[in-house]
Amino acid sequence: MRALFALIVVAACGAPATLTRVESEVFKKSCLFSGCHSGSASAEGLNLDSPTYAKLVNVKAKGAMVTNLTLVVPGKPDDSYLYQKLTQTTPAMGTLMPQTGEMLDAPRLQLVKDWIAAGAENN
Repeated sequence: MRALFALIVVAACGAPATLTRVESEVFKKSCLFSGCHSGSASAEGLNLDSPTYAKLVNVKAKGAMVTNLTLVVPGKPDDSYLYQKLTQTTPAMGTLMPQTGEMLDAPRLQLVKDWIAAGAENN
């Protein structure tokens, strides 16, 4: 009975929040399409071409005003500069991302938050 309950809970919640999903559903669709965070000339030196783990997790943000911020703090989305840039209209530095005029939709923001909150695994 417990196994059936666990299966129902997993099915109801959808696919788990993984870095692979974040790369596919967020970075590829909203951060790389215009070359903003792709290649060697990436904005603020943040290249979100896959693989991204070593470029994000426990990595200090670049820029004179954000040297004390970490891009992704495992288990702490609200302390992660990446999440702040996606959710705050006036983040610590710069502007809300992506700069396409619209915030990410709620399911994709939740995906990023869930991945970070679950420990920002390299999965």
